[in-house]
Amino acid sequence: MNLPPTVKYTLGRVGLFVLVFGVLLLVPGLNLFVKLMIAVLASFGLQFVLLRKWREEMIAYIDGSVSKSKAEKAKLRAALAGEDQAAGEEQAAGEEQAAGEEQAAGDVAAPADGSKQSTDHEDARG
Repeated sequence: MNLPPTVKYTLGRVGLFVLVFGVLLLVPGLNLFVKLMIAVLASFGLQFVLLRKWREEMIAYIDGSVSKSKAEKAKLRAALAGEDQAAGEEQAAGEEQAAGEEQAAGDVAAPADGSKQSTDHEDARG
């Protein structure tokens, strides 16, 4: 059975605590709470020495997972940016076409400021 490094390290820390606490239970004359506190502090200190290899494996495992997630996220963002860029180009082309149609229709329509626009017929009469 091959456990992930995070599980292996966590179980190692718990096991180390249980081992130290079990040894302290054999010591008479100490309060249970004091034994728990000593077990926590001792297992914390011992894990730096005894579980170094497992801790380094866990760090490498987590670092690899984070790097993989960042690479996938960047790939997705690049793909989305490419789609957005293509959609933006289509929208710009649509706006240019609409502007051309409005300009062609503007020859017939009255100006927005309300002034009368002269036509070729009025110029010929005048």
